[in-house]
Amino acid sequence: MADEKKKTGLMATLADLAIPEFTIPEPRAFRIPPMKVAVFADTTFARISEAIAAFQNDLNADEEVAACVAHFGHSLTIQIESIGYRNPYLITFTGTDDQGRRVQLVQHMSQVNLLLVAVPAKETPARRIGFQEPEPTPIDDEEKAP
Repeated sequence: MADEKKKTGLMATLADLAIPEFTIPEPRAFRIPPMKVAVFADTTFARISEAIAAFQNDLNADEEVAACVAHFGHSLTIQIESIGYRNPYLITFTGTDDQGRRVQLVQHMSQVNLLLVAVPAKETPARRIGFQEPEPTPIDDEEKAP
């Protein structure tokens, strides 16, 4: 019969075709991990931390890291003791200035410009900055557990 259809130019019917049976598998459940937004302060914090850690690795035993900040009409040198952040956009630097006063600089992450400098250590052995990311803090009170 197939030869007959070829001769007459008729198309084969579905019954003439040998199509194997198949089943489409059920899709597996999957979870999309939360996205890390590269423009939040925690990413800037990580990059600054890496830069400071690399800089202080090259310091002499009697030197510490300080940062010059030039945003207040004059240059301010801060001997950095800690760095923090608050998502989405704030970075904080805590330490002492060149007159020994406690200072904390809070800046929008887009305004952070630091000139890292080596300064004589105030104590022996010289203090090194250790970095540990703070626990995430909720943005609004509704996220806090009662």
